[in-house]
Amino acid sequence: MTEPNGPTPRANPPEPSASTAESPTRIIRRAPSGPLPANISSETSRSPRPEGATRIIRRETAPASSTDQPHPRTAVAASAVSILSGWTTSAVATDLIAGWWSNDRLFCIAVGFLTLVFAVATVTGVIMVLLRRRAGRYLIVTGALVALVTYGAVAVAGTHVAGIVYALPALPLASVVLSLHPRTKRWLEQ
Repeated sequence: MTEPNGPTPRANPPEPSASTAESPTRIIRRAPSGPLPANISSETSRSPRPEGATRIIRRETAPASSTDQPHPRTAVAASAVSILSGWTTSAVATDLIAGWWSNDRLFCIAVGFLTLVFAVATVTGVIMVLLRRRAGRYLIVTGALVALVTYGAVAVAGTHVAGIVYALPALPLASVVLSLHPRTKRWLEQ
């Protein structure tokens, strides 16, 4: 049986006429000229595959639990605390420079240099940690150590500052702890 709209089977295909040759589709239809082979196997239609080179071995993996995958919480916290530490350290350094500029310019230049080193190390470290570069952790630690030296300059200079300034070294210490935390290391190495 044929489909209602399908072509009717014919023994000899009709000769193309002039109207068929000029049809817009210009499809050439041919009927098979001989009998079909009796033994058609699906294996002969495919090319043989080499066994060793293209075989892919897939291992079944257990679904990872939430504790196995490192989470960026500590890295983001280290970056946020470092940014906050940078802001407070820059404010304290600016206050030191403004207060001591008329008395000791060499001291002010040294504090300004420390602030510049701190800012470059901290900003670069924060960007590198957020881009998952391992060296960013160490830049944050370097910046925090320079910030602690700046806060030490407050004590050495003997300046009169607000009481909260003596609590501000906790921020660089917190950024050191968070950036050296094992979870931050695992997240950066993933």
